[in-house]
Amino acid sequence: MSGMFSRLQSFRSELAKAGLSEQPLYIVKVDVQAAFDNIPQDAIQQLVLSILSEDHYSVTRHAEVKPPDSHGAHNADVIFKPTRKFCATATGGHNVGNFVAGIKLRPPQSLRHNTVFVDSIVPDSLKKSKVVSLLNEHIGANIVRIGKKFYRQKKGIPQGSVLSSLLCNLFYGSFELEQLAFLKNDKHSLLLRLIDDFLLITSSRDHAVRFLNIMHDGVPAYGINVRPEKSLVNFQVKVNGIEVPKLQRDRLFPYCGMLLDPRSLDISKDHAASRRHGKFFKKN
Repeated sequence: MSGMFSRLQSFRSELAKAGLSEQPLYIVKVDVQAAFDNIPQDAIQQLVLSILSEDHYSVTRHAEVKPPDSHGAHNADVIFKPTRKFCATATGGHNVGNFVAGIKLRPPQSLRHNTVFVDSIVPDSLKKSKVVSLLNEHIGANIVRIGKKFYRQKKGIPQGSVLSSLLCNLFYGSFELEQLAFLKNDKHSLLLRLIDDFLLITSSRDHAVRFLNIMHDGVPAYGINVRPEKSLVNFQVKVNGIEVPKLQRDRLFPYCGMLLDPRSLDISKDHAASRRHGKFFKKN
């Protein structure tokens, strides 16, 4: 979500250059049903295998510790704890780069203010064959116990695993390149996605309708099946004879805990959604 604002900003600039700032924008939101459970195992394994271009990988690990975000808090019963994030970085070959130099080379948007970076010191190394073996085991040998019986997951990828979000992103990225190529070089269309939640903003009604048709028809090769009742548009349109839910007039467009102004593309936090889903940890 941290990259959403910058992409909207760039998109708005492109519209201004083309003299389209005052033109209506067509916005489409779709949600893939049971995304993790429907990704074909063979297809995702083949995709990752094509991405692994090196025969050997060096892996370094570090931790990022950030102070608690207690800005604006007035409740003495609420405990704000520091956040810790453990990261691993793999580079091709046997060379292990300098930790400090590697941090400095990271894109500015990936660096957090008031954050302590802690090196794990000891690097690790993996052969490509080992990576492939671990991946195949992770995807194809997910065992679930129900009562006294054990079941192996034969369809989809393990939901909630450390790799599930990454694998889903890679797979849907491949889907976008293959099935949504008509949007790739269109500077007047912006496609955003958070895991399996797609958002298209475009100046072309034809592109918006084409995107809707592709998603609602489903793409079996990618295990994509959209929930029609969770789709949302800001214009009147039917797909397969069914009216797609439309945003009420003068309302902000909701997307993944954010609110988007369909005219100005300004974004803000959806505080109502945060209150519905937020959790507070109180002192004992």
